[in-house]
Amino acid sequence: MSLDNPAIASRIRSRGLGHWLRERDYAMRLLFLTLFLGLIAVTRTAAAPQQPISTHVTQEVAQLQVDVEGLQTTPDGLYVLVTLAYHNPTATPRTIGLHQWANAHTQLGDNMHQRYTLVQTFGIGYGYDRHDWLALDAHSHATAAFLFRIEDPRDRKATSYTFISEQQIVGDDPHRLIPFAIALDHLTPHP
Repeated sequence: MSLDNPAIASRIRSRGLGHWLRERDYAMRLLFLTLFLGLIAVTRTAAAPQQPISTHVTQEVAQLQVDVEGLQTTPDGLYVLVTLAYHNPTATPRTIGLHQWANAHTQLGDNMHQRYTLVQTFGIGYGYDRHDWLALDAHSHATAAFLFRIEDPRDRKATSYTFISEQQIVGDDPHRLIPFAIALDHLTPHP
């Protein structure tokens, strides 16, 4: 700290050196206390057990069947298209949507430990407007596609993929959203 600075020198002269040092000490203690409490909050949050998406499988989710209809990659491996077929064997129409912030809740990984970004969805949407969601009529099926782009391309291409997506289905009660997750391992590209 330099007393050559006119603002600091005038402050010390007007209030006295002792008062200025007490103010600085108080500010440093307050900063330390704030950082310490923030650290405690972060560690408590990180140590808290993660809540499962669904503690029990509801009838609406148990009856839903999801199959991989296709997985294609571009020749350079930059883009991956995952196509899923949803089957509704019930007599009740269903509506399925992605969680809000779909890119954070729908992910693709591969055997090379590369990460992908969800670029576009086709046939299924997210948000509060259910018109963009996947509509499954009674005793029918529908497809949805997910286009991903690799975040950090490497020289070697992946040979196996893992698809995880947290979604929600509208059950018998149209005001109740039931969360569920799809996890598909060891997916291989179709030629």
